[in-house]
Amino acid sequence: MADWAAFARQRLHPILSVNAPVSVISMPAFIALVRSVLPSDPAFPGLIVEVTEDEVIHDSAWVREIGNQLKLYNVGISIDDFGSASASLSRLNDLPFTEVKIDRSFVLGCSSNHLKRSVCQTVVDLGHRFGATVCAEGVETVGDLRALIAMECDSAQGYLFAKAMPAAEFASLLLGGSFESIKSLLQTPDRRGPRLVLSA
Repeated sequence: MADWAAFARQRLHPILSVNAPVSVISMPAFIALVRSVLPSDPAFPGLIVEVTEDEVIHDSAWVREIGNQLKLYNVGISIDDFGSASASLSRLNDLPFTEVKIDRSFVLGCSSNHLKRSVCQTVVDLGHRFGATVCAEGVETVGDLRALIAMECDSAQGYLFAKAMPAAEFASLLLGGSFESIKSLLQTPDRRGPRLVLSA
């Protein structure tokens, strides 16, 4: 939240996500802690708490209760690494999630692998039917990004865009327009080329 305040001072208002194990969000003081640190700035777009799919399966009742409470404070639950475990549709229907993140094992190479592409499309359609947004993890090539855009995937993350970095460097990246190069690549004709990985 301190990082977000620094972003806001530079007129940047990103939605932040934070990974948290179920053992942490299940602690009695967690909801109160989140509520106490959320910005009062009207431009604050909300917070996302990411929980892995396998933990959601084993602690679905807890996650459902916590998710319902967090929604009151504009905090959503994201199911991370979706596809790496085996969440049933009935359990998903009971969870108040706002985002699904497709596991990178399905995303990497989805533009050329028919099976991976089908899995990604299924998750995108499923997430949208549940009223959630869908994020693709592990995007490393322009071809895969194009394929995900065609699937109407809502967002993407991966080394194609940037490596992990400190908050100040991230703000400078956004303010400097460094992502214009990605936009220009998307506007070029689709052709096979070198794998675009910014960090290994």
